[in-house]
Amino acid sequence: MSIDVGAWQRSHWQAGENLHQMLGLLAILGRWRSLRQFALACTGLVRDRITDPRALAAVAFAERYVQSGVARRKGRPAVAAAAAAATEESALHWPPTADNPLRLDAVVRLVSCQAAAALVDGNDLSAAVGAAEGAARILYMEWAAANGHWPPDWHQSAVRDAHRAEQRALVALLRCVAGDPFRPPVDASAWRSATVVAIARGIDAERAFDRLPILADAMQDAGCEDAEALDHCGGPGPHARGCWVVERALGRG
Repeated sequence: MSIDVGAWQRSHWQAGENLHQMLGLLAILGRWRSLRQFALACTGLVRDRITDPRALAAVAFAERYVQSGVARRKGRPAVAAAAAAATEESALHWPPTADNPLRLDAVVRLVSCQAAAALVDGNDLSAAVGAAEGAARILYMEWAAANGHWPPDWHQSAVRDAHRAEQRALVALLRCVAGDPFRPPVDASAWRSATVVAIARGIDAERAFDRLPILADAMQDAGCEDAEALDHCGGPGPHARGCWVVERALGRG
């Protein structure tokens, strides 16, 4: 009996919850931009926790590179130096002990700098995996510290449920960025009107995802009949910069 590998892969993408497997599928399909966008989206989940100037500069440089494709050489040494320093500093504060309490700021800096360095060096899959794991770790640590579950006891159902919830949220975020990579490409040029493009640019630049329903209305007015794209705009999210509908409206990807 023969196995339809493509159908198996698509079913795992559409219904699966194994984030690493889904990221691997994107790499197999050569969806490098989606991996880069997802890495930035994961970093964006903890953006408001980044306070160290070196980490902020590294992430900003990586964002400019991913969005514009500018040469990696300019600014790369600073990103690499920030990542190396963050790695060294984090080692001094891990693992937490009674005398060396949890330093969440060190973890945030490590994740953001290492993800930025991987992006700038073109290690797109490593950047996506590292940023996802790092963001999940940071968000879980915050939850655990706030709810009396640090260090985590995996025998407790609340701990396991919190971990699964973080993973499901990351899978949903990945689907926002990548859409369905097994879906045949649809020509969007017919409904990419000036109004659609202007709204999409505003959403992209300002991360104004509350305007996605407005984008959907403009797309429909321009003749879009793509139910999957329209439904995504009206869905609960999570949404992130790099959203596949916004990318299509801007003629990217």
